[in-house]
Amino acid sequence: MGRIVHVNPRELLPHPEYSKYHSDRIQLASDYERIKDSIHKNGIREPLIAIEGSNILVCGHKRRMISIELGLDTVPVVYEVIEEEKSIERMVEDNLSRTQSEKDPIIIGEIVVLAKKYMGLLTVVIVLEREQP
Repeated sequence: MGRIVHVNPRELLPHPEYSKYHSDRIQLASDYERIKDSIHKNGIREPLIAIEGSNILVCGHKRRMISIELGLDTVPVVYEVIEEEKSIERMVEDNLSRTQSEKDPIIIGEIVVLAKKYMGLLTVVIVLEREQP
């Protein structure tokens, strides 16, 4: 991991492809509040990842948003040299490994296409939880 620098979260920019592969529309309020409460109590324990030479985020979009809401002056960031295609792959992989809670079927479809294209997967299986009535 590279050197950690502290950056104003308002200076960090969402990845241009973020909304294509992750839906904040269907974000569970309880998940968001749990993360927000943790950041409020403990701060950000894992640095956000941004593309070297820019302030474009690869990992940490939700933590950035919460940091702004909480009025944090800075957040820990590691800048990495990463190609655009790899940045998309890493962003999706990070979001899935953290939450595994994407519910939007259109976003899930985009993730499957991405997984097959960049990760060389022949078969992708996604299990969706049914919401209990």
